[in-house]
Amino acid sequence: RLGAMAALTWADALVLVLILGGIGAIGAWTSWKGRNATASEDYFLGGRSMAWWAIAGSLFASNIGTEHFIGQAGSGAASGLPVALYEWTAGWLLVLLGELFAPVYLRAGVTTVPEYCELRFGACARAFVAALSLVACVVTKISATLFAGAVLLEVVAGWSLWVSAPFILAATGFYSAGGGLEAVMLADVAQAAVFIGGGAAAAAIAVQRVGG
Repeated sequence: RLGAMAALTWADALVLVLILGGIGAIGAWTSWKGRNATASEDYFLGGRSMAWWAIAGSLFASNIGTEHFIGQAGSGAASGLPVALYEWTAGWLLVLLGELFAPVYLRAGVTTVPEYCELRFGACARAFVAALSLVACVVTKISATLFAGAVLLEVVAGWSLWVSAPFILAATGFYSAGGGLEAVMLADVAQAAVFIGGGAAAAAIAVQRVGG
C-alpha cells in the first residue's frame, strides 16, 4: 500500500458525491437529448453547435488530469520549477493548432487526423496513424491517468488499483459513449471548474502550510 488511508469527513464525501453525480447527470441528460440523432456529426462533433466557452473548457480539461495534480506536482516538489516547462510549452502548441492546423482540417471537412491522412496519403496511412495514435494514447496518457487516479483513490478511499481503475473507466465510458462529444465537452467544462477551483485552493493551502 502507498500509505495510510486519509480520513474523509462528511463534507469531503458530499463534495465527491456532488461532483460525480453532476458529471453523471450531464452525461445522462446529453444522452437522452440526443437519443434521436442519426447523423454521425451530431455524435462525434456535437452537431458543430458547441459554444466557445464549452470548446475552451474542454480544451483546458482535456489537457489536465490526475497525472498533473499528482505526478507533475510530485515531480515539481522533488526537482523544482523546471517541470512546469512541459505545460508552458503546451500552450504554444495549442495556439499553433488553432491558428495553423484547425483551418486546414475545417476546409477539408475532416474530423480526425487519420481521416486527413487518408485524403492526402491513402487508406494505409490512415490505418497506420490511427493505430499509432491509439497505442500512444494508451501507453502515455490513459495508463498514467488511471494509475494516478488509482493512487488518489487508494489514499482517500482505500481502494486498490484493481477496483479503482475499472471504476474510472466505467464512469468515463458511461457519459462518453452515451452522449458523444457533446457530453464529453460539457463534462469537461464542469471538470475544468473543479480543476481551477481545487487547484487554486490546494496551492493556497500548500503555500500557507509551507510558510517562510
